[in-house]
Amino acid sequence: MSAGESARSCPRVLVVDDQPANLLILEHQLRALDCDVELAADGAQALEKAAAELFQLVLLDCQLPDIDGYTVAERIRTRESATGVHTPILAISSATDDEHQQRVMASGMDGLLTKPIRDDVLRDLIALWCDSGDASPAHAPGAADAGQDLWRVYLDSLDDDLDSLARAVVTDDLAVARHVAHRIKGAALTVEQGAIAERAGALETALKQASALPGDASEAVAELRRQRDALRAGSAIG
Repeated sequence: MSAGESARSCPRVLVVDDQPANLLILEHQLRALDCDVELAADGAQALEKAAAELFQLVLLDCQLPDIDGYTVAERIRTRESATGVHTPILAISSATDDEHQQRVMASGMDGLLTKPIRDDVLRDLIALWCDSGDASPAHAPGAADAGQDLWRVYLDSLDDDLDSLARAVVTDDLAVARHVAHRIKGAALTVEQGAIAERAGALETALKQASALPGDASEAVAELRRQRDALRAGSAIG
């Protein structure tokens, strides 16, 4: 039995992401496609909610702070093996490397999406996996349509992420620095802030290749803060 066989008129979608801006915009996009949306901010919440009810689709970030998305998918598949249910699970990530793609498929997920997720792609996926008929909204939503709430959430979460990144650099915590740089990149892509995404992505790549924090990590944090300050100044002027 497929989980997509129930509630076809209003697909129930679980979105799992630890970045608040990503959650907000995906919720906005999915509700515009007449989906019933449940949100989870980490792997533990995702497992609890997936065990409590059936979803027609799970959109699962792989870089979660507690249990990574690959492990979450594996645990969902293990539980489903005793029931005959197969819930479509799609990875959502800004990662595009071969290792990520291999881990997605090995974990039992059904496919992967690269952030930012375009509205037309999301609409087609709902139609494909949820068998919901015409999922076209009267107006296709985008980041701009989420309005000031999204921008406020993004800037506030960017503040938090930059503070976390700075602490990781000071304490020489390479693993945390990698994770936070990835978060900053993914959120920036979601809200179409290419300069921040590029700088955070360059830092993430350098951290992945390093066995210790590089000497210019502090300058990377300072540059990201300057970019953040410019965004806040522009927002205040607007």
